[in-house]
Amino acid sequence: MSRAGGSATLSGVEYQVLYTAFRFAEAITEEGIVSLCAEAHHEVLPILADGPVFLAQKPAIDDLLVIHQSGLAEYISLKYRGSHATWDVKQLRDRGIWTDFMKQHEQRPDARLLLVTQTPIDPTLALCLERAKTATLDLLEHDLGPAAMKLFNTIEDILRALVTSDITRATVLRFLRQVELIIAPAAYLEELLLLRLRPYTADATAAKNSLLALALRAGASSREFTPSGIRAELTRHGQPLILPAAAAEVMAQLQVVSTTLTAVPATIGVAPPHHIARPELLDLLEWIRTPLPARLPGQTDSALRSRVIIGGAGVGKTVLLRDLCLAAQALHMPVLGLKADRTKGKSKGELLQEIQLTGLQHPLQPALATVATPERPAVVIIDQLDALSMCLSIDHRYLNSYTELIADLARLPYVRLVLSCRTFDLQHDPELELIRQAPQVEVPLLSLEQVDAALRAAQVVPTPTLAGLAPALQELLRVPLHLYLYCALDDEARSGAPISSVQGLYERLIDHYLINRTRLPAGITANRIKSYLTDMAQAMQKGQTLTLAKFLYKDTDEETFQYLSSRGILAETGRGGQQVAFFHQSFYEYLFARHFVLSGQPLAGFVLQSGQGLYQRSLIQQVLSYLRNVDIAAYDTAFQQLLSHERCRVHIKLLLTQYLASQSQPYDEEHAIAHAYILTDGLLLPAFLEVVHSRAWLSWLVTPAIFHLLMPAPIPLDHGPGGHAIFWRLAAYAPDLALQQVYALPDSAYKLDWIRQVLSTIKAFDHPLFPSLFEQVFTAETLVHQQFWFWHILKDASATLPEWVAQKTYEQLANWPDMTSANAQHEDHMQSETFKSLYKAAPAVCFALCSSLLRTWIKQANHARNPDFGFHRSKYPLITPPYFLHRMDRDLPEPHNAPEAVRHYLEAFLVAQAALPASPYHKLLAKWLHSRQEILFRHALAAVAASPAAFITPLVRLFSKPGWLAAAARRGRISYASLTLFPAIWDAASPAQRHQLAAALSSRVTLIDEEIYDKDGRREVFNGFGYATQRFLIALAPARLSEFTEIAQLYNQLSRKWGDIPNEKPRSSGRVTSGDPSPAEHWKVEVITPAGWLKALRKHRNKPNDFWQRGGTYDGLCRQLGELIKANPTDCARFPVR
Repeated sequence: MSRAGGSATLSGVEYQVLYTAFRFAEAITEEGIVSLCAEAHHEVLPILADGPVFLAQKPAIDDLLVIHQSGLAEYISLKYRGSHATWDVKQLRDRGIWTDFMKQHEQRPDARLLLVTQTPIDPTLALCLERAKTATLDLLEHDLGPAAMKLFNTIEDILRALVTSDITRATVLRFLRQVELIIAPAAYLEELLLLRLRPYTADATAAKNSLLALALRAGASSREFTPSGIRAELTRHGQPLILPAAAAEVMAQLQVVSTTLTAVPATIGVAPPHHIARPELLDLLEWIRTPLPARLPGQTDSALRSRVIIGGAGVGKTVLLRDLCLAAQALHMPVLGLKADRTKGKSKGELLQEIQLTGLQHPLQPALATVATPERPAVVIIDQLDALSMCLSIDHRYLNSYTELIADLARLPYVRLVLSCRTFDLQHDPELELIRQAPQVEVPLLSLEQVDAALRAAQVVPTPTLAGLAPALQELLRVPLHLYLYCALDDEARSGAPISSVQGLYERLIDHYLINRTRLPAGITANRIKSYLTDMAQAMQKGQTLTLAKFLYKDTDEETFQYLSSRGILAETGRGGQQVAFFHQSFYEYLFARHFVLSGQPLAGFVLQSGQGLYQRSLIQQVLSYLRNVDIAAYDTAFQQLLSHERCRVHIKLLLTQYLASQSQPYDEEHAIAHAYILTDGLLLPAFLEVVHSRAWLSWLVTPAIFHLLMPAPIPLDHGPGGHAIFWRLAAYAPDLALQQVYALPDSAYKLDWIRQVLSTIKAFDHPLFPSLFEQVFTAETLVHQQFWFWHILKDASATLPEWVAQKTYEQLANWPDMTSANAQHEDHMQSETFKSLYKAAPAVCFALCSSLLRTWIKQANHARNPDFGFHRSKYPLITPPYFLHRMDRDLPEPHNAPEAVRHYLEAFLVAQAALPASPYHKLLAKWLHSRQEILFRHALAAVAASPAAFITPLVRLFSKPGWLAAAARRGRISYASLTLFPAIWDAASPAQRHQLAAALSSRVTLIDEEIYDKDGRREVFNGFGYATQRFLIALAPARLSEFTEIAQLYNQLSRKWGDIPNEKPRSSGRVTSGDPSPAEHWKVEVITPAGWLKALRKHRNKPNDFWQRGGTYDGLCRQLGELIKANPTDCARFPVR
């Protein structure tokens, strides 16, 4: 493994080093290997018999020699790649491998001879070596087989030519039994190396690098290494081996460490407590248990193995992760749950030490590697990363320690990471770039139904609905934290003035829950409580931390500390409960804002004199919220001073803008602020429009003066930020205003583009203006180029206007396919998605549409088709469907274009109706069972197959029709369906009906299957006597024929003629979307010559030009030729044209 070979052998050397390092890892993690020697060119090799005896001669060249305690020796030849696509006998000869292996075999007949490579092995050679291990000399040719025996003879000739000593066939056989050819890609070896090291080392990657360096030195020096020597080398490099932890022990310790997360309160109310289940929990569990997809280009390990839970303050991120941790533990998964605000360190090492001190007695990475399996991956849950971000903390080292740990854990196999973070911190903190690429799971607000159920469980709302609460309070309680606080109040606190804000809720919490004189212990005053809380909030703001040392506040006033802890306001955190924090971050922000406002300090002065760091954003927002409720004049002044001051940083102005836009009921003063400072600012306006969603703001924005300011005149869609953003917000949150506003736009060249943009964005379609605007956009002239948007809007409107969507769909598809143009693939997809949405919203309407389209297409194509095309005329003729329907028989779970969607959802509806006991569609199914239109018949047959007993009379009538059984036995998919269904029909039939079916089976028209026809001027006779009868008798099986002796005898007679005829499901046919099929579609374009085309044209010119026929049509041939000429006119200049 030296580098003497130069750069050309560099990859080979690296491959040899990697494999040697892998065997070094095997030696130190398993018992059995005595020594390893790399590049053993000049070493004498030990033979372990009664004692070590050393050979006097030098062995052949070996890349690696491994000696086991049992005495077994492995001579390993490492080849990075072969000279050809596969290793075959000739290449092994040319590379000298047969010679080397044979010489080693002569020295040690019992040694294993291994070739390890990345290049695949010739299949015949691999088969020969595999069978040689169990073959005997007497039956060698029989045991090996023809191909392997031929290769054996070749190997025997090669060995006799290369080796001077006499070689017998027995020697060759013994030699081949010791040879093994192993395919081991470099990536696979590296993964195995890491898997082997992880349970035994604290840092598997560092240990791997140490072994690679050791293997490189071993190749250069040809030294012999023992397992103890390798362990000593690792220790010298700071990577000592550790004993792998027992899985049960690790699982128990992980559960102890996770109590910081699982002990979080997760219920509302007291008697009884109520827990709100979140649907995101099941999605996360499903993702954890599902194998990971293939890595996308540029995707990191952290992004592939992580999910990030995002959402605002108090929406329930922590409780969701707590539930996930408990659910995973219940499924016996290894789970590590951490709260980043409680378990933290200034470096990764310090963080790992904190984790160990909380209960994990083993290094984290080896412990997870021990318990993680493909079936039960290890789950690492980290809550509240935003508490360490620069928005709340000025010391970035705490967050850096977590991001480094996440990057390390993401490289472990079978590990998933679930992290939580506030949305703003995730988007703007550069330290969180590592996880920003990971898929995000947003925790939504509670629905009003969930709020109502929680209030009922907490016995807060005795009435059936939330009608007794103000709308503002209902919206406030959709945040789980606010709901929790509201339920914690007593009836007196809730019965006062209506609560409409978070500040009002916290005021009630302090005034009625904490300092109510009926609750306070003797000796503790209200001012004492308020002063204590304010001091803690100021200390947190000054230190930019959410936790404080407990002894400072417990020793100062233990009585107050105990009271606040008993009321759930304070929580002990950190290792050993040495830290203290408020029950939620937003309570600290409220306390600071309250003290700030009451102190009379102007907000603008405080912001401008500070560093204006990101960590001040939440405090500024809380101060604004407090001012808005108690002093609107100071609130207005603060806005004007900050937005107009040149030293106010951009992120502060963006915060003010977004806060203003988030108000659901803006004041007149806020309208004036927006008009004066935001609508005319090109930087602040997009941020404002991105957040605004309340109807009050949107109604103000569409007033003539304001709207003219945003969009002075109709402009292109991609010009100007105001128009596009305002219409997007209107369409999302006030669709009626969006339709009215776009309808009122003055006529211009861009008006239709704006209308289409609005129609494709809105989610409410029941406005009277919607149909007329739709007709304006999608006219006959514009529809050709607007197919995607046409179907996109219809898909979205299906749930609201199913009948209207069905009508538009029929008008568009009645003449499908359009021979003048073909749909793009994305347009085909949108067509099928429209049918999918329509079927989900109104199945009966979708069926009526599909039925109408199908019958229209059949009617339009009937003039060009004949029943039962082909030389054999059926005894029960069916009319084949149009070619584009006939060739859509693809076994796919979802349709991909309009014809497939029509057939898919029509059949799905009929199957569902057939299962209902008294469906009005049963008569239609019975009618279609006897239809001569093949496609209608097939759908009806598929529908009744699920419940044949309900349709036994029409089915028996069908199967008893003269010629039906003979025709069905040879009709592809109809044959497969009929034979599959026939036993169920027989079992459900009455005795009289069974005799009727038996008579049809033995009838002359079914048994006699003979026809004389002309083929190429000769008379041919087709004779298939009993074929159809035998197929159906095989489907019934002999057990069902016990009552019919003659039928059983017929079965025995026909079995001798036809044997067992399997009922195989036909393969899916191809896909055709438009145009006549060409007889030359399978030809290769590059070999077509003018003479060939001319011959083809003459051959097909005088043939019947049916719309569909097996051999293609003359029109189709001309169309294909025209496409080729259009694509490459130079090369096709001499081709004939029609």
